Amino acid sequence: MNSRTLRLRKAFYYCDLYELTREDRISLAEMVLRRDVSSWKDLDGDQLLRMLDCLEGYGLIVALLAQRHP
Repeated sequence: MNSRTLRLRKAFYYCDLYELTREDRISLAEMVLRRDVSSWKDLDGDQLLRMLDCLEGYGLIVALLAQRHP
């Protein structure tokens, strides 16, 4: 399995965790990447890394805020 496939699977894992719909995923990718996106399957490895940074960053911020406000 190549690194792009692993990144895509990991990104979909986070999307499932955050309960994002297909439309949510497309909208998020368009905001983060600042371009039209028709499918996540069309994203290249670097774009998937940016999406993973975004998705993982959200999780870290939520965890940080949860520690501040138990």
